[in-house]
Amino acid sequence: MTNAEVRNDLYLALDVGYVDETTALTMIASAEEVSRIIGGLRSAVARQRKRTQSSVLSPQS
Repeated sequence: MTNAEVRNDLYLALDVGYVDETTALTMIASAEEVSRIIGGLRSAVARQRKRTQSSVLSPQS
């Protein structure tokens, strides 16, 4: 499930009364924070892979 889907479901839960506004907004903020953390982790892994591939492909002295 994507962050957008989570936000959509939380807004829907708010609209139908399953959660109150404070809870929904707190959960939406948490979902956005998790999304940023995952994005940062993905970027870090991609950079590490790029460095690893560069060192493997470069000739040894």
